[in-house]
Amino acid sequence: MRPYPRGRGFFILGICLLLSVLPITNPLTVGAQDEKQDYTGVDVVFLVDQSGSMGGLNYGSKDHPQANDPNDLRFSGLQQMVERLAGYRLNYFHDSDVQFQIAVVYFGSRPVTIVTPTIIDPDTSDEWQPLSSRLQSELSADAFPTNLGNTDHLSALREAKSILQAMQQTWQDGEHLQVILMLTDGEWYLSCPEMGEEALAYCRDGEFQSFEYRQMLAKYIQDELSYPRYRFFVGAINDRSNEYWSRVRGYWSDWTHNNAELVDANTMWAFFEGILAELTVNEPGLADKKTTRGEVVEIPETQDRIAVPPYLQEITFVIHKPEPEVRVKMYQDGQLLEGLATATVKDRDRYIESITILNPEPGYITIERPVSAGILRIFMIQIVANAACDPLSSVPQYIPVRLQCTLSGRGGALPPYDDLRFRLTVEAEIQGDGTSQHLVLTPQGESKYTAYYLPAQPGKYAFNIVATTQKPDGEPFELFRKPPEGMATFEVKPTTVHLNVAGTPTTLLPVLVSVVLTDASGAPLQVPPESAAFVQMCLTFTIAGQDTSIDLSPGEAGYQGTFTPSHPGKYRVHLLGQVKDPATGQQFTTFDEDMGSLEVQPPRVIWDGFSSPWPQYRAAPVTFYLADQTGNPMGDQMDPSWRLEAQASVKGGGLTEAVPLTVEKQGRWTGEFTPQKAGDFTLTVSVQAESPIGEKIPLVEDHTALLFTIRPMSLVRILVTRPQAEEYAWRDLFWRPRPLGIEVAVTDEAGKPLAPAQIQKNPAETTLAVEVISPEGQTTGPLKLTHGSAPGRYLASFNDYGPFNWYAHRDLGWCEIRVHPLSDLKEAYIYEKPDGVTVRVHLGRHPQWWVLPTILGVWFAILSAYLAYQMYLHLWSAEGTLTIEGAGPGWTRRLRDYGKHTLAFTARDGLPASIRKVVVHQPRGLRNPPVEVTVELRPRGRFSFKRMVDGARKSLGGNVFVSYQRGIGASSAVRASMSLAVLSYGLASLVMLAGLGGVIFSVIASLG
Repeated sequence: MRPYPRGRGFFILGICLLLSVLPITNPLTVGAQDEKQDYTGVDVVFLVDQSGSMGGLNYGSKDHPQANDPNDLRFSGLQQMVERLAGYRLNYFHDSDVQFQIAVVYFGSRPVTIVTPTIIDPDTSDEWQPLSSRLQSELSADAFPTNLGNTDHLSALREAKSILQAMQQTWQDGEHLQVILMLTDGEWYLSCPEMGEEALAYCRDGEFQSFEYRQMLAKYIQDELSYPRYRFFVGAINDRSNEYWSRVRGYWSDWTHNNAELVDANTMWAFFEGILAELTVNEPGLADKKTTRGEVVEIPETQDRIAVPPYLQEITFVIHKPEPEVRVKMYQDGQLLEGLATATVKDRDRYIESITILNPEPGYITIERPVSAGILRIFMIQIVANAACDPLSSVPQYIPVRLQCTLSGRGGALPPYDDLRFRLTVEAEIQGDGTSQHLVLTPQGESKYTAYYLPAQPGKYAFNIVATTQKPDGEPFELFRKPPEGMATFEVKPTTVHLNVAGTPTTLLPVLVSVVLTDASGAPLQVPPESAAFVQMCLTFTIAGQDTSIDLSPGEAGYQGTFTPSHPGKYRVHLLGQVKDPATGQQFTTFDEDMGSLEVQPPRVIWDGFSSPWPQYRAAPVTFYLADQTGNPMGDQMDPSWRLEAQASVKGGGLTEAVPLTVEKQGRWTGEFTPQKAGDFTLTVSVQAESPIGEKIPLVEDHTALLFTIRPMSLVRILVTRPQAEEYAWRDLFWRPRPLGIEVAVTDEAGKPLAPAQIQKNPAETTLAVEVISPEGQTTGPLKLTHGSAPGRYLASFNDYGPFNWYAHRDLGWCEIRVHPLSDLKEAYIYEKPDGVTVRVHLGRHPQWWVLPTILGVWFAILSAYLAYQMYLHLWSAEGTLTIEGAGPGWTRRLRDYGKHTLAFTARDGLPASIRKVVVHQPRGLRNPPVEVTVELRPRGRFSFKRMVDGARKSLGGNVFVSYQRGIGASSAVRASMSLAVLSYGLASLVMLAGLGGVIFSVIASLG
């Protein structure tokens, strides 16, 4: 491709100009239509003059060496027109049914179609890129380096109409705006044939007649390209001769309805921009199909500070530079805009540069640019904000409802701002019934806003959501004011209240009561759960002068609560409803009325015991429970803080007998009575409840639970006559246990034995079974029975006590003798105890079996200790002679004669009268062993000599002395030695220990 000449860059307006949807300053006027035509697209045929006068010598024209378009604006301008047209579709009509269609025709002496009809409807840049690359290549100056001779505008217009008619055939539905945009130097000229050839209307004598050609051109435009069916624009490029354009401008202006201008490198972009804006975003027939809206502002060179309003979707700065290397810098809060993560810079090194910022922060942007930096335009697209509110359908009167709205813009939530100046104030304007009310919505996060509305009057209402903030200079700024999406009206229904009760109430059982809100027709009104914080509903139940109040809460059917009636009977019900206005906080009464009465039934008594007739003497089970009106037990439904008490009695035969009852569980009682008489009887029940505060309330009084008959029967008893119950059957010590004799009898009420043939259905059957159960639960099995002294008496014997030793028998503990019947009785007889009888007896040894083992054990232990001590004393013997002098006759003892190492002498051993006791001990193992001597005097006095060696003489006071002599022949050291006494005592002590062990073993084995 040929390089762009200097100054051509002003035609590259860039993608940013595509964001404009409002006309720029001094837009070209297309002219108003009589009626608005609804369009679904635009068809554009570009006619580009490629005659020799346009390109001059560079494009092979020797007749016109000086080019009227020396900068190839017809190529670069056409390329940018196509790009901008696609940009309008991308930015303003994406995801819509709007289509643009183009064709490009080069003309000179003849027309040549360069681009056949091509649809432009991309929704994304990626979709547009392949087609853009192809068109840019086909429309470049390098792709057409020649010229097409003379300039025949008429044939070019005919070709354009033919193409537009072909485009019309491709429409699926609707109408397209059809446009011809011509780039030319404005001069028409054709070569005329030689003399003698076929004459042409615009030729005379071989000369081109400009006047006749102009008339033909004007007639064709008027007849075939009439406005407004076709839109015709001319951009004149004539750098060489502005004088000529001044002569023909009037014609082109008339033919195009003032849409013809002479353009150059500095004005062509504005001319093109005005055309595209008028054909697309400003065209009334297409405006309502736009996807986004925006505005464009041109900034004077003298302005260096601009305000960025809040809630912009994007802002684009389009910089037209005199030279590509010129740099214009913009800052916000000291940060270069180009460095923002949300900023996109395009064509930085071209004549037209653009900077786009998504969701810019509000505030001020400072501009730094060199002198004569060119034109700076700002394109702003305001966020198209909406409010989607939760639907309100039938709103109950007097019940606050939550109005919750979510604000959003294109692509999601509105951007949050840290600067409080730009926070949104969201209000709801509610109008209806001649009133208007403003509610301020409170932000809840995530672009949600909430307020509560109290509908005081019935009727139909409409509302708008208004979102306001301010601009950087403090000027108020309204983001939007519109009805919310999906819902803009609602109806407040007049509210009436009705009392609903779930089922038939039963005393002491909770029952669900509801206050249902309905409209005038009786249709229920839904109560929002979030209204609970502002509404208080209270029901009061009155009976016997007592009031019980319950608070209600919102439920599936109005307001509901649980009421537990304490008394049976008819309650008067009153409703009190109070509502707090969420906006003002004022509380007022909305409902204060009687709701009628509530009938509460007493509990039902359900009999679950014996049935009639019942045999005499047989224990009859008495079981009954309280139930609600549907028969379900009350126990599991009741408040456990209430306590129930019941009484039951049997009446008949002139007697009344109370039946002892036990509580099986709450609300259910069991008991038993044994009828002693036959006849007809009535069983009645009374129940009362005791409240947590002690109040007693009768629930059931003398209720007939059962009418029954007792069938007369003869009573048969089973007795254990021997052994007696609780008897202790003991055995003598070391005796073998004797067999246990058992005697049983079958008798009537008076104790007379009954023969099997008299009472049994089958007299041959075994009458009874007798068994003994050990304390461990082991049974002997049925014992063999023999007939006793009379019919109906039986004997059995038990001696299977298990293995035991001769010396002891352990206590068997308490055993049970069980007797139960085996045979069926005749119809008139009945066992008093059908399961039989059980008698406990204690089997075992003598109660003091431990006395003799204890005596023997203690005796053996004492003897063992004594003998062991004597053996110890005789292990060695003391040596020497002990003498006491001065206390009457002298006292001397030879120690060795005693054969023990410790000796004790008393008066029996001839001690002087003044001396009570003398103890001598000679330790073992010392050389030349001394003796230890202890002397006790009368009446009191004690001397202890720990070490008296051979020849020692100790004073006892006065002239009394004790002396010790070992004597001749004494051993040098005292050692233990075995003697006959030691052996005798040792053997005897072992015998005693063996006896003690035998006693202990016998006791343990006995208890084992």
